[in-house]
Amino acid sequence: PLFTLLDAGDKGCLPVVAAQFNKELGLPYDSTDLQHVLSERHWYVGGYHMNFNHPLTEEKTPLFSDADADVAMFRVVVKANLSPMLARDLIAAVRETCDFLERTGEAYQKLHAGAKSQPFSSH
Repeated sequence: PLFTLLDAGDKGCLPVVAAQFNKELGLPYDSTDLQHVLSERHWYVGGYHMNFNHPLTEEKTPLFSDADADVAMFRVVVKANLSPMLARDLIAAVRETCDFLERTGEAYQKLHAGAKSQPFSSH
């Protein structure tokens, strides 16, 4: 499958769907790319890398002890006003976005490689 769900199932969960691209596929794009392209369709889907830069050492640090720091995930918050029509539009937007990412994936791979080579700086 293209996505791996990160949810705990239907027992006591928040109205959020959390997932990531299937790591086994070795895709050249990630969930932050999904977030960016979906925003062009007026959908906000939060994409996050599972790490942070330590404020003192600027060292990349994993957020979780049981998750790879280089992996990204995304989340969709399901609100009470999500109608069937909006849900269909979101699904269509995700499909079109994934098709776009698949066609242009190599460019994202180069973008990520360039970002990794540049250190974080605050001006």
